[in-house]
Amino acid sequence: MKILLIVFTLCSSISLVACGGSGSSSSSGGGADLNLNGMWRVHHHFNEGGDFIRTYTLTLVQTDNSVTGTDIVPDPGPGPSPDSPCDSRINSYSGEVTGNSFSGTVTSDIYTETFTVAGSSNYLEGGFTVTYPAGTCRGTYNGNMIMTRI
Repeated sequence: MKILLIVFTLCSSISLVACGGSGSSSSSGGGADLNLNGMWRVHHHFNEGGDFIRTYTLTLVQTDNSVTGTDIVPDPGPGPSPDSPCDSRINSYSGEVTGNSFSGTVTSDIYTETFTVAGSSNYLEGGFTVTYPAGTCRGTYNGNMIMTRI
């Protein structure tokens, strides 16, 4: 009888842990619903007039909720590029995924941009704010942004 009670207690303990009892852990959502790993094309439009200000391709690398952009290449895209004094090479591209939203920061030699887009793992849209602290383009500008997986 003692052996049966020990076996029953042992089996019950194993079953409890295996079925999500107090010894287990689980995720309760709120994390990254998007998988952004791969190549993307990014289009920026100013709100004033709707002209493209920048189009580029990049590779996004996502680890958990953290995202980094690499291999950033200017792309002529379907619209005009910015005037040469307002265009520059991107130095860093990073952000964070929360649910179906992606927010981040882009920095270059002459501007800083913040953005928030939302959507699916293949198409995102939203807005951005770019600030040029000095020079010909000095000022803060808002616009909309579209990201498509390529």
